[in-house]
Amino acid sequence: MDAMIMAANDAILKDISPKLKSMLAGPALTGDAAKGWDSKTLMAEQELVQPIYDANANTPHMATYERAARHQGKFGLAPIVGPFMGANLPEYREPSLLNAQDRYNYGMRGMGYLPTLPPNIDTGVSP
Repeated sequence: MDAMIMAANDAILKDISPKLKSMLAGPALTGDAAKGWDSKTLMAEQELVQPIYDANANTPHMATYERAARHQGKFGLAPIVGPFMGANLPEYREPSLLNAQDRYNYGMRGMGYLPTLPPNIDTGVSP
């Protein structure tokens, strides 16, 4: 399971680094502009890691990850991914971890937004 989580985190970090650099070089984003950037970036991340989730869909690793994300069993999510993410995460209550839209909805709620329809993603343009 660690390899799956690390692969997803690595893909996201490689993708987000130039976007963050570009964003930090420009004017500060606030209000709807900040929410739009967060929303578009989050959906792009979910699409980026979808092949990793698909490749692990029927593995014991994904079953363990799903139980942990849903805080089922002995430990819940924090002890498994906490060392990687440094935070206790709220229980995952979306229908499926294998669905990018569900993960997007969870992420939007985690940032304090109401989930909206995902933005159109133009992978050639940074959010």
